[in-house]
Amino acid sequence: MTEDEKTIKTNKIFKIFKIFKEIKGKISINQPVICSIDKILKYNEKENFLTVLIEDQVEEKVLAFFYGYLSKILNSESVQRRLPLKITIIKGELKKLDNKKQYFEIHQAILDKDTYINSSWIGSYNYCEMQSFLNIYINAYSRINENLLWGNLFHDYLSIIFSNPNLELWVKKRDILEKNVLTSFSKACYMNWGYFVSLRIDLDFILKEFQNNFLQNEIDFIQKELEKYSEEYGKYEIICEKMIYSKNLGIQGRIDRLIQTIPSSRFVIIETKTGTSPSSSQISAFYQSMAYATILQEYFPTKVDKLLIEYPRLSINERMLEYNYDEKELLKVLKIRNEIWNILMGNQPEVGDLHTCGRCSSKDACNFHKYRLQMINSEGKRVHNNPFQEIFEKSAQKQALFKRLNAYMSWFLYHLDNEFNYNIQILKELQLSSEEREKKGNCIANLQFNSILIKNKEKLLSFSMIGRQIIKNTRIRVGDYVLITPQEFIPLTSESIRGIIKDITKEKILISIFREIKSEKQFQSRLSYRIDLTSSNYMIDLQKQAIDKLCRFSVSPYYPNIRKLRDLLLFRTFPKIGKVDEEFVTFDDSFSFDLAQQQAISLSMKSEDMVLIQGPPGTGKTTIIAEIANRLVQKFRKNKNKNLEKKTKKKSGLDYFIKNGKKTYGLVFPILISAFTNKAVDNILLKIIERFPDLKVIRIGKISSNENPMIKKHSIEHVCQEMNVYPTGEKEIIVDPFKVRAVLKNADIICTTTTSAANILLENSKFDTIILDEAAQIVESSGLIPLLKGDHFILVGDHQQLPPISQGKEPNIPKESVDFLEILNFSPEKGLGVSIFERLSSEFYHSPSYIMLSNQYRMNKIISKFVSDTFYEGKLEPGIVNGKNIGDQTFSDFLLDNGLEGFNFGENDLWGQFFNPTLPMIFIDTINIDAKDSSEYTLTKELTSKFNQKEAEIIVRVIAHFFKEIAYIYKDIDKLIHILKKIGIISGYRAQNQKIHEELLKYFYEHIFNSANIPKFSQDEKNLIFESIIIDTVDRFQGQEREFIIYSFVDSNPQHTIEELNMELRRLNVAISRVKKKIIFVGNSPTLNQTTPNTDEKTKFVKNILKELIIYIKDHNGYFIIEY
Repeated sequence: MTEDEKTIKTNKIFKIFKIFKEIKGKISINQPVICSIDKILKYNEKENFLTVLIEDQVEEKVLAFFYGYLSKILNSESVQRRLPLKITIIKGELKKLDNKKQYFEIHQAILDKDTYINSSWIGSYNYCEMQSFLNIYINAYSRINENLLWGNLFHDYLSIIFSNPNLELWVKKRDILEKNVLTSFSKACYMNWGYFVSLRIDLDFILKEFQNNFLQNEIDFIQKELEKYSEEYGKYEIICEKMIYSKNLGIQGRIDRLIQTIPSSRFVIIETKTGTSPSSSQISAFYQSMAYATILQEYFPTKVDKLLIEYPRLSINERMLEYNYDEKELLKVLKIRNEIWNILMGNQPEVGDLHTCGRCSSKDACNFHKYRLQMINSEGKRVHNNPFQEIFEKSAQKQALFKRLNAYMSWFLYHLDNEFNYNIQILKELQLSSEEREKKGNCIANLQFNSILIKNKEKLLSFSMIGRQIIKNTRIRVGDYVLITPQEFIPLTSESIRGIIKDITKEKILISIFREIKSEKQFQSRLSYRIDLTSSNYMIDLQKQAIDKLCRFSVSPYYPNIRKLRDLLLFRTFPKIGKVDEEFVTFDDSFSFDLAQQQAISLSMKSEDMVLIQGPPGTGKTTIIAEIANRLVQKFRKNKNKNLEKKTKKKSGLDYFIKNGKKTYGLVFPILISAFTNKAVDNILLKIIERFPDLKVIRIGKISSNENPMIKKHSIEHVCQEMNVYPTGEKEIIVDPFKVRAVLKNADIICTTTTSAANILLENSKFDTIILDEAAQIVESSGLIPLLKGDHFILVGDHQQLPPISQGKEPNIPKESVDFLEILNFSPEKGLGVSIFERLSSEFYHSPSYIMLSNQYRMNKIISKFVSDTFYEGKLEPGIVNGKNIGDQTFSDFLLDNGLEGFNFGENDLWGQFFNPTLPMIFIDTINIDAKDSSEYTLTKELTSKFNQKEAEIIVRVIAHFFKEIAYIYKDIDKLIHILKKIGIISGYRAQNQKIHEELLKYFYEHIFNSANIPKFSQDEKNLIFESIIIDTVDRFQGQEREFIIYSFVDSNPQHTIEELNMELRRLNVAISRVKKKIIFVGNSPTLNQTTPNTDEKTKFVKNILKELIIYIKDHNGYFIIEY
């Protein structure tokens, strides 16, 4: 008998739950009990019940038994890891054991209601639990098809027509209604133009199909429906695509159509299903509608009149199936909800024999993953009637292949689960108050709505702080997903709107929104708003899909390119080098490349599969990528399609193909260039069109905030705008899919981020070569998204700079899988923090397909030498430009280039000495002053980041001295701004950056702007000055460069403890290597370099490097001790 079981029998402290005393009866849906599972004690497999300890909200504990499906779910390893687990008991009763002790018998409960389950999953689960596993957890890849297109068209068309405020007028005249039904369906077609492009379906054919087979049916249906609504409800409102959340059930969803009576607020829910057979989906659709009805009752104290399941592709008489709300059925809905939650947690459903339904679009995925799951659980027993059994059973080699594929997939699924759980935790924190979330930096409250902006057909909401305050201490950045909510509500309600941050400054925020906004009035009616950082699992889903595609398609004979990629990634197959025509590896004097750059270009031309190019800071990676891309296009044209040259000699460039889009030459795409960030993609695009203007380059996906018109000109959106406009004169874009397809087919190069490589326009595309930039910042599963589309692969990156950001923890993986993963240099410690480039670099470092660019064209030689010796084995040297060694440049060159010859260094002025041109590296030591970081002060321990007040003040004084000197020389605000943008202030901590900004404002207003030698600036000019002084984190500075940089270490404490941010030496490399001519460090040397007997080896190593940095700076006379 275990100690826990003894406790159950002997301990007298078990009490009846306080909340149960108040209920005084059986637990029910209307009288639930919220508690948490504290400990799982025992599982009785034979009788299928589970014994647990549960704890209520006042920490009283009681014994409980779960029966049936809940006992199986809760007895899983994933649940054990999540204890204590919050549950809501909705069916159960209090009973007594033989010894008179009380216990709960729990028949139904909602598991972890703070994790929201999508109602659409409920709507498909009853059809096939295995398909739910594939869709929800694996996100298994399946090709888009015409049925999916028709489903989207009907959903969008019905939303457009029923949300139009003029619909009641249209129905009075059949011809007017007919015209608007056709117009609405046409709009739906143009909204889904990407599907037409990818599926190669004639848009006119679909329009005629609708007109011939559905149009009259739709007109009759709409007239009949509105007439019925008027008779039954009198005054009503039709709401389309209504987003709702349930805090009680843990379900979220979007109602296709909602009829709300006015003023009594009775409801009719309409769920649209676009298949042609109601029999397979009506029960699931009913359960989905039941969930919606229950959620609505959380918001409105009324019952739902009807639940209607709509099949628009059927006749009027068959179109609507009507159900009544049935509270008894809600228990079945919640059972499905819990089973889906179980799948989300990574627990597989029970896998039976193959389905023989013949309808599933995921049959191949179903077979593969059923085989995979059954082989894991059945210890190699034969899987009945599964084609993958035959593939993997043929030989021991094939069995070894399966084991590798399974281990590889399991590795990423485990880690992506951790990413998913991190996202769930973010969503759970939305229940906190805005004040609590602001302290964590995850919320900005007290915002006022300014306006709605339309920019490139994108709808943006503009907000600013109430009372012209500045936005501070926030972790929210451009590209983050957020929820916009009126201040009086909590997020994740029907009042919330989801969006993406497009721009955020200290004064304003621009947010791109996903749903239609009728007018500004609905925002102006609210006094204040909050925006909350939220999460999206979209990227996780794409990565899972890529892993599934690699493992499943690589065993098929139809995808040799994916098999080649698999062998490089999983079997350490050495890349092969072939021969190429001399013209592609010849270099003339038109553009100067150093020897390493020439070798990288030549290697890329000769490669038969994969090349890895390591590009340390300032080595010209972007220029090399542009050159490689151009040569590969020429090679592709010559080797793959010689006729192309004859057809394109007369005209070239993108403009020709916009005007003549119907001309197609049947080309396979030559090049896809992909990178992790939009900024990197746009930089490459600009370099290509600058050097090779005749190449036809298309940008797919969201462009960066760069307003360069050349980037916009090459975006697919701009190309579409140039082709046509909407014939009714509305400001919408109509796209001819054939013209778009023609432009894409004739493109030489497609540029996109790794995420946008999954764009539907590229769904059925294959590329001769994939060039993956920033490959050292990319998680392997993310890098697969573009790589799976290619036949040859060029990876460019630098694993000595910042690695991928990952929330992964060490996974629990079977021993045989761990052994295999160690062979392939996967690191349980680092998890997904090891990029695809870093892992493959360790594999192929000594192969002829690996090369490092060894000449840098950025840094002063003293700065460069430390970077080279510390991070690149001394192999990085300053390059030669126009016969001059780039390493000889100093701060004097910066001053001369900007007309600052009169800059006063002030030999007797400490602040002036920091700008001595002969000292490219400065270390300002705070050893003699009280410069503790904020972790030493109890008032600031609530911060998730930290700051160092003294370091901030020192940095502000340094900047102030610099500003006074340049402002004394230049009175012109434009020139001042130009110079200020060439400096950067970096810290690893966001709180420190905010503190520096606050001190900068304070000091400049108190001491600088009032100075007699400084010009009088207007308030707008002062704002421009502050905006031009860039203060940011190391992560945000990667990929940039500055003339000089100030770096704040922040960590300073009596314990000499350095935090994780400073423990990552690659962050130090990025900080130093951003600079051209001067870098100033501010820090506390004892904290950075002193160790104790208890210091671990990793920390000793880091502190030793930091010690070497300080000694190196001392040796070059740049060490100063601050005394003030």
